[in-house]
Amino acid sequence: MSTTNTMSTGVSGAHASETCFALPSTLTLTFESGMVRGSAGCNTFRAPYTSEGNRLSIGAVATTRKLCAAEGVMEQERRFLAALETAKAWTVESGTLDVHRSDGGRVLNAIGRKGP
Repeated sequence: MSTTNTMSTGVSGAHASETCFALPSTLTLTFESGMVRGSAGCNTFRAPYTSEGNRLSIGAVATTRKLCAAEGVMEQERRFLAALETAKAWTVESGTLDVHRSDGGRVLNAIGRKGP
């Protein structure tokens, strides 16, 4: 996977019934040089990743430890980061990154964005 700057438009939790992208915060991801980095809404994160074809594996996530003042953001971050670690496959179609678990359930979808 080459450098991809994305802004998440939807995130599912570790189970299909969980949805954790409901708050007015921005979740971002950048895949580059074997690392995925971004914002989980309040804190930043990074994790190693590998990809081969459409297979994706994201390792243990490290985050900053800021206290997020907005109600629910800490829980949203926890769910987002836990879901990210379940990623097993990815596709990019029409500028949208779509990431799935091994059972085919969606982890997240994100749109490309311009920026540094």
